[in-house]
Amino acid sequence: MKVKHAIFLIILGYCITLFGSVQKILHTPYADNALKLGFGFTICGFLLLLYKLFTSAKFKDFMNS
Repeated sequence: MKVKHAIFLIILGYCITLFGSVQKILHTPYADNALKLGFGFTICGFLLLLYKLFTSAKFKDFMNS
């Protein structure tokens, strides 16, 4: 997995969260589900980004010096 995939998940999560927030303000049904889905995508993206960061060789070299 590349870093761009994790960043895509984060951006997608923010877009869905923004859409869910607007729907929550308008009191439409299922706005809670959109917020949960958006936060889920954002959290998965950040976890994948952290995994990619900690498993890269350059980060390990930086931490050992």
